[in-house]
Amino acid sequence: MPDIFLSYSRDDQATARLFAEGFEREGFKVWWDATLHSGEAYDQVTEKALREAKAVVVLWSKKSVDSRWVRAEATTADRNKTLVPVMIEPCLRPIMFELTHTADLSHWKGDASDKVWRTYVADVHRFVQRGEPAQVAIAAASVHSGAGRGQGFSRTSLGVLVAVVIIVGGIVWAVTRTSGKTAPQAAQTAQAGGSRASAKAVSAPAGVSLAVLPFVDMSPEHNQDYFSDGLSEELLNQLAQIKELRVTGRTSSFSFKGKNEDLRVIGEKLGVGNILEGSVRKEGNHLRITAQLINAKDGTYLWSQTFDRELTGVFAIQEEIAMAVSGALSITLDVGAMSREKGGTTNVEAYDKYLRARKLSLQGGPKATVQAAQSFREALALDPNFGLAWLGLYDALRYTLIIVPETQAAARREMEEVSAHITKIAPNAWWAQATRAYQFADLHKWSEAAAALNAAMASAPASANLCGDFFGAFGRAKEAVACAERQREADPLSLAASGSLQLSLDMVGRFAEAQAEYERSKDFAGGHAVWDFHAMRRLWSSKGANPAAVEAQFRYFLKHEDLPMPLNHIMVDRLGDKAAALTAIRQAFADPANQDGSRMNTIARYADHYGDLDLTLAAVRRSFVDLHFTNLGWLWSYYETNLRSDPRFKDLLRDLGLVDYFRASGNWGDFCKPVGKDDFECH
Repeated sequence: MPDIFLSYSRDDQATARLFAEGFEREGFKVWWDATLHSGEAYDQVTEKALREAKAVVVLWSKKSVDSRWVRAEATTADRNKTLVPVMIEPCLRPIMFELTHTADLSHWKGDASDKVWRTYVADVHRFVQRGEPAQVAIAAASVHSGAGRGQGFSRTSLGVLVAVVIIVGGIVWAVTRTSGKTAPQAAQTAQAGGSRASAKAVSAPAGVSLAVLPFVDMSPEHNQDYFSDGLSEELLNQLAQIKELRVTGRTSSFSFKGKNEDLRVIGEKLGVGNILEGSVRKEGNHLRITAQLINAKDGTYLWSQTFDRELTGVFAIQEEIAMAVSGALSITLDVGAMSREKGGTTNVEAYDKYLRARKLSLQGGPKATVQAAQSFREALALDPNFGLAWLGLYDALRYTLIIVPETQAAARREMEEVSAHITKIAPNAWWAQATRAYQFADLHKWSEAAAALNAAMASAPASANLCGDFFGAFGRAKEAVACAERQREADPLSLAASGSLQLSLDMVGRFAEAQAEYERSKDFAGGHAVWDFHAMRRLWSSKGANPAAVEAQFRYFLKHEDLPMPLNHIMVDRLGDKAAALTAIRQAFADPANQDGSRMNTIARYADHYGDLDLTLAAVRRSFVDLHFTNLGWLWSYYETNLRSDPRFKDLLRDLGLVDYFRASGNWGDFCKPVGKDDFECH
């Protein structure tokens, strides 16, 4: 089935070929009688193509207006509502078509960048994308004579610029999802916090806003998905630096990858007024990149362009597209390519490794994270000054401290080296400041960590995941909630943003809202184990919790478990037997296999639920003080025992160095306060 049926006068054959080749370059399948094969029945083939075409293009000219064939084809297209005429020279069109809007391309000589041509192609693409002939048409007049008008010409297979990256059934982040829940999910919503709450609607960003959808991989082998994703992400990162432009975060935009949904619906879900999308075709060292900007309110195309470049020019392409989009939005763009000053590289092979590593990092899980770290190292071996690759390696190593704790000694040593490189390469970048903040926090140098955090927050994008890690560590739970809400607004379909908000809401005791946010995030991409665990704890600790619902949620968590721990599987069978459960917890506390911060923190949560305060405090101390658990925000998560009022908890805070920081800064957070000159209390 052709996308376009091209109708023209034989006297206009040269112009018809110009249009046919122009459409083919844009990725359309075009039928015109030059494609007829020897022996085919001319009338039958023509009529079949005319009926099946999604758009009929008539080139109106002085010759074609007098053609019975042209008029007949135009009339058929008009009746089928597939007619959008175009004029290739000044002429008086048949009177019945004078009321039909007709594009004027009488000046066009094949320039793919011509503004009128770009607008026209965008209209054609929008109509063809709808996929039903009765919805759109474009016509080009033709005079039929003889059995054909010429020989066929070769057609490229460059993919459609826009369509296939859009989602069906995307997550509507403005309301809590309530359909399709499993039994344990429904039970959680009813039990957690003693009530059911809806997730907060995410307000649309003010001003000019944009979402960058993942570009489609149209390469012959369809094996350049990581490359097209990386290009999309680099465009997003560049555009996010424009102060006048609000850009939706990567996770939310990429949640629509490989799916099909109306662009206006996507714009509504993401709260943006404009959408950038396109395709990438990579063959050897040659790139063809198409990009176009769409008004998300009404689906109209604001700008479109095709870029043919050698692979060595990929960074120039990124800058060129970003500048073109900013110009279309009337925004001043003050951003260059992936320059050295911004931590980039000029080594194409290193960049390729970096893109592969980024894709693995986003998959999450122990195996993918370890592989990502290795890919970042390979990129750095090719270009030791590649700042963003150093950052990616640091983040991957930091994550391994939690999910691959067995390697933490080596990971910590390497993290120190990586941090030094980042500071050297891009000392003033927000992510360099964030790296320093993490490093100081790991060393319990809280004043230095706070200073680095403030520097990072001053220029970091709203979608940066810094809220729970730092505000939570300082016990500033209310600030953590406000920060996490801003992060969720910037990246509404990000699991990291949602998880940060869930943890922050738990800190302040807003359990029903935390549960509603958990429900909202159930289908988000990424590892869900930790949030499944917290949902189980909320349900478990709620008044009058249904034991069957707790067990169901516990087993649901075990399906996604990403940190193997035999105690978890023992516990699910002893939930109702306190004595047996505590015996297993005490054995796990002494087990050499559990002597890491992540597992010890889990042991503390189990002991807390069964009311063993001594064991809870011992496990918390071992996790955060002795084993140096990095997620200090969990220290301030809720406890069922009166742990924070115990004098031993005060000793723990002193040993962590937090009390000195509280006194020096005067900010004691939301859980502690000074008492007299030398003492303090927590709750």
